[in-house]
Amino acid sequence: MRRSKAIHRRDSGQSLVEFAIVLPILLGLLVGIFEFGVAWNRKQVLTNAAREGARAAVLQSVATDTDVDAVVDPYLTSAGIDPDAVSKSYNNVGGSTGDTVTIQLQMNHTMPFISAITGFLADSPTAGAVTLTSVVNMRHE
Repeated sequence: MRRSKAIHRRDSGQSLVEFAIVLPILLGLLVGIFEFGVAWNRKQVLTNAAREGARAAVLQSVATDTDVDAVVDPYLTSAGIDPDAVSKSYNNVGGSTGDTVTIQLQMNHTMPFISAITGFLADSPTAGAVTLTSVVNMRHE
């Protein structure tokens, strides 16, 4: 009976040490998942804004870049993205029936936790920064 208690006493801190080793890895994984989720959400917002802009360009008979901006900018603003931080490229907006309109939206997105980890490991200031791009093509109606 005494040997059993002595063995149990020596193992009593093992679980705490294992938890202390695994906890930073689990927290890093959770924060990384969260940051990728934010980047994915912003990519989806860019895609939806480009779709709405392309739709406005093909449905209006005399659309201009300003008309497309009037649709894209409020969509980005409502999602919490500064429209000035997004580079926009509109091609063939005022075209004729059958022509293809191309709307391209692009923005830089930095993931703070991932850039801190990869910047430390790779010694690069741009590590963890990604460029989110969305291109939408639609035909004039």
